[in-house]
Amino acid sequence: MIYLSRHGETVWNRAGRLQGTLDSPLTLKGMRQAERIGKCILKELDGRKVARFVSSPLGRARQTAAIIADVLDLDAHGIDTDERLREASFGSWGGLLMDEVVRAHASCWEARLADRWTVAPPGGESYRDVAQRLQDFIDEHSGLEGGGEVTILVAHGLANRVLRGLILGAPPEEFMSYDEPQDGFYELAEGRERFIEA
Repeated sequence: MIYLSRHGETVWNRAGRLQGTLDSPLTLKGMRQAERIGKCILKELDGRKVARFVSSPLGRARQTAAIIADVLDLDAHGIDTDERLREASFGSWGGLLMDEVVRAHASCWEARLADRWTVAPPGGESYRDVAQRLQDFIDEHSGLEGGGEVTILVAHGLANRVLRGLILGAPPEEFMSYDEPQDGFYELAEGRERFIEA
């Protein structure tokens, strides 16, 4: 069984800036979201042990994972990080507000809207690029959602969309439109998902 969480709200989330592989810290709201997620996971565990705890290496995900670990009374130093869980790179769009991207990169923005699967921001990654590295992560950790063990993963909005879709076997056109909640997490087990609000 997998508990898949996005990081809590960040300074750039609040401002509407594209983060990608750039980073900004959690807001107070984001820290509270992480704490509530930890409390909900603790309740869901109901005494079961966490077999694996893996986070994206980006600061906002690691900060969220550390707060969750604290609530679960786990050593945050025991959380593994994996580069493949990092957020998609937005290349030269990173750090920009959405209206700045639309104004300064109109033609590229339109091309990306028309084909997000293969079209990447300049110097960034497409959904297909992200899917390739996340599929490699899944293959390496085959059976993540089976065997009765609990794995906690903390990553990012776009990356989590793709990860959920790959694990559930959904077509890209479906998982590219998945939501990106910060106020709860997904339980993935036996090819199904359940959203647990925190």
